[in-house]
Amino acid sequence: MFEYSATILSIVDADTFKLEVDLGFNLRVRERFRLARVNAPERMSIDGMKAVAFVTLHLSQATAIKISSEKSRQEKYGRWLCELWFQTADSKGRWQSLNQLLLDTRHAVPLKR
Repeated sequence: MFEYSATILSIVDADTFKLEVDLGFNLRVRERFRLARVNAPERMSIDGMKAVAFVTLHLSQATAIKISSEKSRQEKYGRWLCELWFQTADSKGRWQSLNQLLLDTRHAVPLKR
C-alpha cells in the first residue's frame, strides 16, 4: 500500500481529481486520479452536478488530504486509482474516506468490473 499527502488542484467530477501529491524528499507530482471502487454520475447530468457539489462542500472543509493506493499503475484512461482520505476540524483527527462517503450517501455506486 502506498500513502501520500495530497492537495486538490481541481475537481474534474465527483470521482476524478487533479492532485498535487507529495512523494517525499521534496518531490511533488501533479497527476489525475480516479477514486477506486466507485462510479459517480457524469458531471453534466443533474445527479453528477449534485455529486460534484457534495464533494466540493466536503473537501472545502478539509484540513488535510491524503491518498492511498494498492496499485502502481494507471487505469485505462491514464488516471491513478486511489482511496482519497480527508480530515476536517470537526473530525478530531479521524480520517474519512471520500470513496466510502460517496457510496454511503448514494452520490456514487460501487464500480462494477
